[in-house]
Amino acid sequence: MKYLNYIAEIKAFYDLVQVKQLSTGQVALWHALMCINNKCTWIEWFSAPNLTLELLTGLSRKGIYNARNVLKQYNLIDFRTNGTKATSYKMISLQHITQGTTQGTTQGTTQGTTQGTTQGTATLIKLNKTIRNETSSNDHLDQGCVDDEDKNSSCGIANEFYETFRYPPNQIQIQMLLSFLDDGLTEWHILEALKISAESGAKTPGYTKAILQDWLNKKAFTKDAVEKLNMGGTKPKWTKHFDDDYEYKEMETAGEGFFSWLDD
Repeated sequence: MKYLNYIAEIKAFYDLVQVKQLSTGQVALWHALMCINNKCTWIEWFSAPNLTLELLTGLSRKGIYNARNVLKQYNLIDFRTNGTKATSYKMISLQHITQGTTQGTTQGTTQGTTQGTTQGTATLIKLNKTIRNETSSNDHLDQGCVDDEDKNSSCGIANEFYETFRYPPNQIQIQMLLSFLDDGLTEWHILEALKISAESGAKTPGYTKAILQDWLNKKAFTKDAVEKLNMGGTKPKWTKHFDDDYEYKEMETAGEGFFSWLDD
């Protein structure tokens, strides 16, 4: 495995969460391992100390052991202990689930359609097979281009989320962010909103959601459109601020005898 498509894997993972009914600890561990693997540029095997995983997930040492065993049973990860050294982990792409189904269906269909063919139709089948092979090659090349683009782009929304709030996103939080992709915003918008949240000292992703919603309401669907909003001189809706000429004034205090009953 050269590298994973971070966003595609997260979407596929949450489809599986609903089927396997994974616990919050197991979900947190999977996200933590994905985060570490992303920082390691998607190498096949990477090391993750227990102390680091405990910090990222909030699980105990025993909780880490239990969660990783379940993830391995579901063929989501693999791991091997190294004695006193950090455990090595391997993330397994969720595409293997669909690949097995597709392969079985294709083989069954091919067997059924090729039986009983005559010599007259053999030429046509050979021609169709050639066309399919050429189309498949083109599709493979196109997919390769897409994968290269994903590799070079700054995807890693979940990783940026952790860098901003110092904990991995849960299912609701990641789906909330990804929903803006369906509304017309891009991955750049989400990453930029997370960066702004970090710079502003935001504590929750609700701040990030407000930024994205504001851009969506103003139809700022491109990077240039967002930059124009910033250059317009108007303060964003999601921030609270004082005017530049604001002066602090102490509140007036009540004089003596104002609350006469207090003097009794």
